[in-house]
Amino acid sequence: MKKNSKIAVIGCTGKSGKYLVRALLKEGYKLKALVRNPEKDSSESHLLEVVHGSVSDFTALQALLKGCEAVISTLGMGVPPSEPPIFSTSPRHVLR
Repeated sequence: MKKNSKIAVIGCTGKSGKYLVRALLKEGYKLKALVRNPEKDSSESHLLEVVHGSVSDFTALQALLKGCEAVISTLGMGVPPSEPPIFSTSPRHVLR
């Protein structure tokens, strides 16, 4: 993938998501990340654009995906565990 392509990242504030975002930014990739809780947004890179919203919200996912050529999801169960529908709802919204 070309480094001037933009990658959408879902689940970027979790353990694997934080690791992934740091690694991709270090390599010079442009990212667009969906962040549900603004207090977890500690972005400080000109390569990272943040979209605030929930993965279960179709409008937020539309905003996230606009202008992106790839999507990476690192959604996990979370603490406390996420409700099960998030794992079926979010892919349907992305594909839609």
